[in-house]
Amino acid sequence: MGKTADETILEREVLKIRELEEHIKANLSAFSDDSAGEPRQEDIEHLGNLATETLRMMDRLDQQLTDSEKELNKIKAKKMRESALNGLRIKRKHFEKLKSSYEKGFKQGYDEGLNKKAKFEIPLTVNIVCPYCNSETKFKTKVTEGECNCSNCDKPILFIVGEVVGVRGLGGYTVKPVVVRISKLEGGERTVSWMGSNAGYDLRGGDRIALVYKKKLFGGYGTKPCFVCNHSLQEFVKL
Repeated sequence: MGKTADETILEREVLKIRELEEHIKANLSAFSDDSAGEPRQEDIEHLGNLATETLRMMDRLDQQLTDSEKELNKIKAKKMRESALNGLRIKRKHFEKLKSSYEKGFKQGYDEGLNKKAKFEIPLTVNIVCPYCNSETKFKTKVTEGECNCSNCDKPILFIVGEVVGVRGLGGYTVKPVVVRISKLEGGERTVSWMGSNAGYDLRGGDRIALVYKKKLFGGYGTKPCFVCNHSLQEFVKL
């Protein structure tokens, strides 16, 4: 026995809605997986495209729910029509909550990360003091952490640059852990720590800094920076 006209309408509209729902669900899952942890520079554009596509799909689903409501009203069997429309109202309510959650959560998180990344002009020009010859040297970088060579003595220097988000351990003259949280040039955050005391310098949220390290005698770099270069305050402090 073939399907009735009412059953055909119902099945057709359910399939249209389900297809869009599955697409949105897959996008949300991919967005959540890709944005876990600290975002890498190469992920930013992909996440932005994914966010835009997901919002576009949500708009299509919103329109589809409206179109489907008109089609379901064509069902002649009263009980089937009322049941279908009631199910559609429940689905729309769930969808509106999902869309609101996405816009306030996932997309907002992406936008904040993008805005944080946009604080830096890439490549960033950095001015530091060489830990070997104490001369000032300038270079450009696209990354938060890396190596450069002094323009004066040509010796290798390890640098970590970024914007201060938070600091713990400064104050007083007793040796204790100093923990600095910085915004990375690539997006996300990085924590740097060392054992030290407040040797007459200060770090505040929003300060642009560069931490400078020198190679040890037998290779590798120590955990404590030799210089803290605060570009916001124009201070270059030797530790």
